[in-house]
Amino acid sequence: MTSPLLWSESNVTTAAASGFRNTPPYVLSQTFFGRTTGDGAKLMDWIVHELKPFIDKSYRTWPHREATGIAGSSMGGLMAMYAVCHYNEVFSKAACLSPSLMIAVDETIDEMTSNFIQADTRIYWSFGSKELSPSDRIRVQRMIQDLEEILEERGGRGHVLILEGARHNEQSWRRQNPLYFDFLWKD
Repeated sequence: MTSPLLWSESNVTTAAASGFRNTPPYVLSQTFFGRTTGDGAKLMDWIVHELKPFIDKSYRTWPHREATGIAGSSMGGLMAMYAVCHYNEVFSKAACLSPSLMIAVDETIDEMTSNFIQADTRIYWSFGSKELSPSDRIRVQRMIQDLEEILEERGGRGHVLILEGARHNEQSWRRQNPLYFDFLWKD
């Protein structure tokens, strides 16, 4: 599906948007979801090797890495983080809104440190001030700041936003569309 997205100063862009039910890309023995099978890795492999080539062949796109980003919220935020690291030759940008990083702390840091991340990579991370307990908020904020530091050491650019009063919901994420589009796509 193609949907027009409007944002600040009357800039208009068209983006291809697809939605998926997400599952973590890692096999995890214990999460608040129970055991996970890592099917998210298979999904992302299909997106990269089947869906994106189909979209690029069927529609007028600029298929280059520099014009390809990925975004997700909650588990989709974790998947966007995985995608921009694991498939950095395909995705140069990611918006990770309220990413479920706490279920895969070691795996996420390993993705960032063990994969080649190109210097033009941009990652936007965010979460709402009311979606985590105070102790979890501090842990997530530190983790995201560590990831941002690793990214910037590799020449990439990161942006961390804590939305005051925002919760873990679609309304909070929708409000961020112009924010992450501006960060990811404008110079």
